[in-house]
Amino acid sequence: MPQVAIYLDKKTAARVEASARREKMPVSRWIRHRIKDGYRSVWPEGFFDRTFGSVRDASFKRPKQY
Repeated sequence: MPQVAIYLDKKTAARVEASARREKMPVSRWIRHRIKDGYRSVWPEGFFDRTFGSVRDASFKRPKQY
């Protein structure tokens, strides 16, 4: 598997390490999962059921869809 080096500031690195620890996985795996999640081409299960009709502002207008 190819390897990539990334540079993080101390605050971001601490947050990444804490998140990986919470999810009980190595930092490299945690980062790999976050990157792969960012490339998903599908909406999460039930997304539209939870969000459809959630805007209750009469002045809201749907933008033109291209």
